[in-house]
Amino acid sequence: MSRSTDTLISSLAVADFCTSIFILPLPTAVTIPSSILGELYCRFIFTSYFFWLSVGSSIYTLTLISLERLIAVKYPIEFSRFASRRHTSLAVVTVWAAVMIIDLFLILTCSVDGTRHTCVVRFSSSAGQYTVGILIFMVYFVVPTTIMLLAQAVTAYILHKNSKRFRGGNDRKDRSNPSYNLLIAKNRVLKMLFMVVMLFIICWGPNNIAYFLYNVGVISPGYLYGDTNHILTLLAFYNSCLNPIVYTVRHPKFRAAIRGLFTGSEPEKDALFEYKTESKAPSQTKEYEPKI
Repeated sequence: MSRSTDTLISSLAVADFCTSIFILPLPTAVTIPSSILGELYCRFIFTSYFFWLSVGSSIYTLTLISLERLIAVKYPIEFSRFASRRHTSLAVVTVWAAVMIIDLFLILTCSVDGTRHTCVVRFSSSAGQYTVGILIFMVYFVVPTTIMLLAQAVTAYILHKNSKRFRGGNDRKDRSNPSYNLLIAKNRVLKMLFMVVMLFIICWGPNNIAYFLYNVGVISPGYLYGDTNHILTLLAFYNSCLNPIVYTVRHPKFRAAIRGLFTGSEPEKDALFEYKTESKAPSQTKEYEPKI
């Protein structure tokens, strides 16, 4: 993979795969010792820190993909110069590092109860829990959802405006124009990304709203350890399961890559999100903007 979008898709795949691994149930310790190992268990295993790290990285990788496509459509020349694999990799690393820091509240608010020898979640005050609840709701749902929807809307508007010059013409010359074919490809993949964003909202909305209501005191403290929380977390997990299905169903190169895995055929070496068209000279190939 050589294109920026492919790097982001790879990061999304890693995040979704890690989410699938870390959601697997682990044996629950009956008694937690008041020791370093006990503290590590409570702060990292009991809180599912690595699961939420993978989830946050997946969310903001989706956000990066939406922004990257907006920049590619609105500023294609600047995008082709700036969107190198190095810059995209740096953005991915920044996302993972930022989520790692944001999720530190899980580690800081959970500890061993020396009397009952169990893991407990404690906030310094009700105001502190209230503040954390609002921040997490904003950071993990409101902000990324708003960014993705706005980016998709602006991208769709730009593509719609660009398509007007092709709609009126019925001549074959205009319809065979590589720019027209590229526009069709971008519209198709934009619809795919819109599906991904909608799935994110449907899967993650209930979980985020319920956790927000728990932190502000609307839902009882028992929610955190009850079946409702487990069900909503499982619904959110389905988002990681559905992402690769959407990409495979909606994008032909993903389908070809999947077939290659089972048939042993040699996959194409060009970027997954790339549009190529043959020029009049058989020996020349012209590359255009990635089509996602």
